Amino acid sequence: MGEIFPRERAKTELHFTGERMTGSIRGQIEIEHLHRYFLAREMARGQEVLEIACGEGYGAAMMAQVATSVLGMDVSIEAVAHAARNYKRDNLRFALGDARKLDAPDASVDLLTSFETLEHFYEHELFYAEARRVLRPGGKLLISTPEREVYSPEGSRANMHHVRELSRAEFEAGLRAVFPHVVLMAQRPMIGSVLAATEPAAAEPRTMTFEQRGEDAFETNEGLPRGVYLVAVCSDQPVTVPLATHYIATSRLDWQEQHWKHLGREEEREVQSREKEALRQALNAEAAETARVLREELDHRIARERELLAERDHALAVLRDAEASLEAIHRSTSWRLTAPLRRMLGRG
Repeated sequence: MGEIFPRERAKTELHFTGERMTGSIRGQIEIEHLHRYFLAREMARGQEVLEIACGEGYGAAMMAQVATSVLGMDVSIEAVAHAARNYKRDNLRFALGDARKLDAPDASVDLLTSFETLEHFYEHELFYAEARRVLRPGGKLLISTPEREVYSPEGSRANMHHVRELSRAEFEAGLRAVFPHVVLMAQRPMIGSVLAATEPAAAEPRTMTFEQRGEDAFETNEGLPRGVYLVAVCSDQPVTVPLATHYIATSRLDWQEQHWKHLGREEEREVQSREKEALRQALNAEAAETARVLREELDHRIARERELLAERDHALAVLRDAEASLEAIHRSTSWRLTAPLRRMLGRG
């Protein structure tokens, strides 16, 4: 059995800007970010860590579970304040910081992490130099960025939050200009299956990918084709990384099935009964809300019809008054006396 560790969650939700990962985001974006932090957590064991662009702070808190210390930095005052409120550990703190000019002493950290940061500013070379400056001898930079050729292919809609995206060649060249040792990995979320050797010594030092490319077509590749994100480990000393890491995102149905295997029939029936009752209440609430909306619409229509009837009755009353006034004029003495004059003038 491997290590079981908790996910870090904020008690309050940080506003979603459309780009920064928050605790309310689910699906592919959540999987991508968590997988990177799982690797970072492994590399952070017993290390002094600096995270640049820590966002809402969940990743820094996750690394703080195993690190000696973690400092999370971000340019957003809102993000730093949110992180400090929600994630409290003796070995964890948050501060304002710009990747292009780090407020940290030379050779002061063992691990520097920065995920999906580069594309948000132009001066990448300044950040690479700052990362090298603050890392101790043998320290590592763990960094990721979208692969422009896959993330933003020609003709696709641009991400308006991004200032400078990089191709794989540009990303690698920039890092190698500063760090003598760079190991590059590709990341791509997917639905599928994993086959892994149970005895690593018996495995070939390669990975193979079989990808569905249509209803009845498949493609074989060495390694991982069309990785959406690039993840690099950089250092002044040789570095090694796992041949591959797998994040298996089990669904709630999987959890429920596993849970029921450990329940007796009575407990299972009780759980099902509670779920049915919750569903019944939800349906009743939905029906009540629908009825309320229909009732409000009907009341509005009735009120409008009453207004129209009142307007009609008023118009009829005005018409009747006009007809009565005209009849009174026709019966008056003056009307009769002026009849010859009207006939002479041809006006009846």
